[in-house]
Amino acid sequence: MTNVSRRSAIAIGAASLAAPVLVKSVSANTTSASIVLVHGAWHGARAWKDVVPLLTQKGFQVSTLDLSGLGASYHRQSPDVGLYVHAKDILNHLFFNDISDATVVAHSYGGGVLSEALVGDTEGRIGHALYLDAFRLEEG
Repeated sequence: MTNVSRRSAIAIGAASLAAPVLVKSVSANTTSASIVLVHGAWHGARAWKDVVPLLTQKGFQVSTLDLSGLGASYHRQSPDVGLYVHAKDILNHLFFNDISDATVVAHSYGGGVLSEALVGDTEGRIGHALYLDAFRLEEG
């Protein structure tokens, strides 16, 4: 019997719920369909480690990032890091990895970050926004 952590079980469950939605909402006819996974608060890109292989097997190009001050960039905490900086993390990830028409999937706090990134996406790099058990902020 395999020991599965609670976090892994949640990630696998989330992937199984999100995969059909992604397959329908993203043009998976080509292997160039890009998915960017954004973690929630107190997590990092590692939270998606069980999800990435499931999506790449479906032919998607998948990338993850650590929001500033979280995950592997935990050492970069600062009072200046917040929602705006995290939104810039997503936009910079898309720009510097030359990703366009991306489906950005956000979990928990990452949804708020995605909402802010959509406002700042002047280049139109985000093609689809998928909120997976996440906050969706509206203007005001």
